[in-house]
Amino acid sequence: MGFGIGLDVVKHKNCPEQKYRASAENIPIKKPVFDVVTALEIIEHVNKPEKVLKEIKRILKRNGKAIVSTPNNSFLWRIIWPVWQSLFGGMWKHTHKAEFNTGQWLALYAKHFKIGHIKTLWGINLIVELKK
Repeated sequence: MGFGIGLDVVKHKNCPEQKYRASAENIPIKKPVFDVVTALEIIEHVNKPEKVLKEIKRILKRNGKAIVSTPNNSFLWRIIWPVWQSLFGGMWKHTHKAEFNTGQWLALYAKHFKIGHIKTLWGINLIVELKK
């Protein structure tokens, strides 16, 4: 049987399964306990993406995997994101601290992990399986 925990920098009152209020740059887990870690649409919001990757690797068990998704700073993304922010997502305006293209994201990931499957959605989002 598996288990999971939630981690966010903000405590959400409507999310009882959230266990930790902490930064992904300093995960409050002492040892490698996870087979899989997901970081979906978060790494572009942190000050130190490389530190987040090190933390993810640290808490993964031997042969563990991480699934990471990020916006891909492609031509289409640079058109869609400002429009989306102005119409629907104003709360995220100016929250992206890392705006990399596919090659830059993959180079960063490759410093810390073996890269597994790679998937892009319309050239806008990048989803990558990272292997410890």
